[in-house]
Amino acid sequence: MNERILVVDDEEDLRLSLKFELKSAGFEVDVAADGEGALEKLSAKQADVVLLDIDMPRMSGIEALAIIRHRNTLGPRP
Repeated sequence: MNERILVVDDEEDLRLSLKFELKSAGFEVDVAADGEGALEKLSAKQADVVLLDIDMPRMSGIEALAIIRHRNTLGPRP
């Protein structure tokens, strides 16, 4: 099975460009438009790597990263 990468960015052109390039390199790629979308995707299926934009609407990459780290070390948040 190929490594799975989640690309998270609010700029659609960048998301799709990264998805295309990474898929061409043999990775399984999923995308999300913001931090909340990333958390939803990761709840359904884990990723080996998450590429997070910092400045996004609804939830920043920093906020999403804190939640992802928490979930991966302590389990789901209450």
